[in-house]
Amino acid sequence: MMLFSVIGVRVAFAMPTELRANWAFRVTNLYRVSDYLKAARRSLLALAVLPVWTIWAGVFLWLWPLRPALEHLAVLALLGTVLVDACLYGFHKIPFTCSYLPGKANIYYVFFPSAMLSIWILDRAALLERSALENKVRYAIVLLIMSVAAVLLRWCTVVLSRSEGAEVRFEEVEPPVVLELGLHVVGASRAQPPSGTGTSSF
Repeated sequence: MMLFSVIGVRVAFAMPTELRANWAFRVTNLYRVSDYLKAARRSLLALAVLPVWTIWAGVFLWLWPLRPALEHLAVLALLGTVLVDACLYGFHKIPFTCSYLPGKANIYYVFFPSAMLSIWILDRAALLERSALENKVRYAIVLLIMSVAAVLLRWCTVVLSRSEGAEVRFEEVEPPVVLELGLHVVGASRAQPPSGTGTSSF
């Protein structure tokens, strides 16, 4: 549920439901990309991670013993942060305000393979967490790996948003048909033949 909640809200962020507010954000585009990314991250945590975590916290604390419930909730919180940073990697937009090019998601081709793969991944993850909850060393290793993954993903998203070419995108633009190699040099003059040599004409 955490996985589907985060991905669902992230997909909704890309939909232009408030496209008329696009011009207002363009006029007041006074902040860095990292500031907009920070706001989107907080929104995704509040809308997708926190509700799922709160509901299951009540269920686990009611049905399970205290120690395994708290341990599982810690893993669930780390999973939520990892998913949020992974979904926001390269997301240099303001939610709901960027124009959308239909057909980019290819949902019909992605849905069924992703659904089958996610079932297998969830089964493996459940077995791994169950064995980790029965052993303190394994549980500590799982927490360490997830914490490192969360820190690395957060660092990568922040570095990408603060790079030199990063800018807030207000419109989805199709990639150009012809791509430049960028081999030209600014201010370079056309090569002239050496003096004293003749030139041939055709």
